[in-house]
Amino acid sequence: MLHQLKTIVHAAICFAAQMQLLVVEVPIVWFFMWRLKANALPTQHAWLTGALTTDSLCNSMAESTQDQSSLDQSAPRTVWARNIVYRSATRSVRTAAVDDHEVADKTGEFLRRMVAKSSVEVAHGPKRRMPHAVNYIHGAVHYNGLTLIFDDFLDLARHLHDSKFRSELQRVAKMERREVTFLFRQRDYDVLEFAYCVGVVRNFLPWFSNANGPSKKPVLWGNVAPYPAINLINGAWVRDIQRLSVGKLDQLARPSVNAAAYFQASYGQTPVNYRWLDRFQAWWISMDVRARGFRGQLFFTNRRRIEPHRLDEYRAAGGYMKWSACHKVPFPLPQASPTHSSQTSSASASAQGTSSNSKLSVIIPTLNEALTIAECINSVRAEWPGAEIIISDGGSQDHTVQIAQALGARITPREENDTPGRGAQLLRGIAASTRREGQIILLLHADSRIAAHTGAALQIAFSDQALNVAKLSVHFDSTARRYRLLEQICKIECALSSFGDQGMAVRRDFLDAHLLLLPMPLFEDVEFFARARKLTPVARLPVALWTSTRRFQRLGFVQTNLINAALVTLYFCGVPPSKLYQIYYAQKRQKKLVAKDCMRV
Repeated sequence: MLHQLKTIVHAAICFAAQMQLLVVEVPIVWFFMWRLKANALPTQHAWLTGALTTDSLCNSMAESTQDQSSLDQSAPRTVWARNIVYRSATRSVRTAAVDDHEVADKTGEFLRRMVAKSSVEVAHGPKRRMPHAVNYIHGAVHYNGLTLIFDDFLDLARHLHDSKFRSELQRVAKMERREVTFLFRQRDYDVLEFAYCVGVVRNFLPWFSNANGPSKKPVLWGNVAPYPAINLINGAWVRDIQRLSVGKLDQLARPSVNAAAYFQASYGQTPVNYRWLDRFQAWWISMDVRARGFRGQLFFTNRRRIEPHRLDEYRAAGGYMKWSACHKVPFPLPQASPTHSSQTSSASASAQGTSSNSKLSVIIPTLNEALTIAECINSVRAEWPGAEIIISDGGSQDHTVQIAQALGARITPREENDTPGRGAQLLRGIAASTRREGQIILLLHADSRIAAHTGAALQIAFSDQALNVAKLSVHFDSTARRYRLLEQICKIECALSSFGDQGMAVRRDFLDAHLLLLPMPLFEDVEFFARARKLTPVARLPVALWTSTRRFQRLGFVQTNLINAALVTLYFCGVPPSKLYQIYYAQKRQKKLVAKDCMRV
């Protein structure tokens, strides 16, 4: 809970800094739009040719002799490649052959052509959509800017979750006073994932960020680009454009940066995924862009004048909020966390078949579950025929154990000195499971049923090595509307909405490396999710886990939820789980006694 509060506060501070930057920079852009005209640069200027200046060439040659480890053995020959200050060492199969210098060169050349559009007098229209001042700003970005290259969007997210990386990034931007651009090697990507990545950037950094890429449909405040790119607008461009406006052209092309002076540590080692706050930020930006109607993401351009044919199309589609160039981002609450774009092919997961299922161990704690255990085991078998199913029994007095054995499940009975409660049962079941490479542990309640297609969804999700913990989307087996409301509340990521009846899927290696499960008599699931969130994002898979409403029928819907909320609050206030266990089961015993008395009457 404290970690989530810190995350929200940090995002709010970044948002405030971005708004302050907006208030300052937009009037400056308008001023330069009035002041700067075409032909402000001579045709042979470095901003128009991309040629290295004498100073930048000497500086780059010196740095390449000082440190060959940060760049390729072949010295970069363009200013764009020389201004690469960081390159992620992570490489996927898709990007193994991508040359980082080529990524930087093609992007730099693309931005250089934007500047060249204002080197001659071209009418404001389809051939020159941006005002001259905005085109010149691209010169400060492409020639003097700093470039950081990552494998894909989750690679950048991992780095931004690393406080050491963020500190070093802000240090280099402050020391060099240059604009910053994030480039990505992977060109085939999911547009929605790109939007979520921008949300990560805006929640962690105090600068604006525009997403540009090869996709035909722009992402948020984005345009086309040779490679996916996120431009961080930190205000460093103002000094360069001011020099341009007063004719100090010899000071515009700055020497290339000494990359050896920065980013010498190891960064971005912790696997992450997109948080609810990142997805909300992306949705908010999407709404902001779409709310501008026909202007879309063209902030400084009169789109009605330069694209009249698009205006007719917009009106035909219904007008305001009905048509926009911006990719629509769905509201995040009902949505599941996205899986990595490189893992979206269900065909590859299906091809793994039983071999993937054999790496799955399903642990089910039971106590007198004869009425539900068969349906639970059968639903698991239907989705994962080769999965290992372990019933960790807590001392059942009915036929639970016999039914489970008949269905082929392994049984781990309770020993005399074992701690009561599901926490100890789950640990006993995990210890009894067969240890295998790449093993996934799924912890289920006995009154749950696995829905169709859960097997494929779980395989696809965990084929992304960055994912360590996930849960399913709980659905209650009742048609009453109050349970639909409760299902939506359970999708909110917080301590009061994360329980074991949503299923707990975790990598065995990650579980063994971190103390996530404790032998607690109560709230072992709440503690599991709380500890997991501090180490890695908890993804919610977009598949249903059907759960019985029997506990609500036993105590009443309102009373059950009030008791759960009160007990969780007491738990986080420091009340021992053993004491809460006594309170919780005292309530259940009292209800049973009342029910028996009613039957006697």
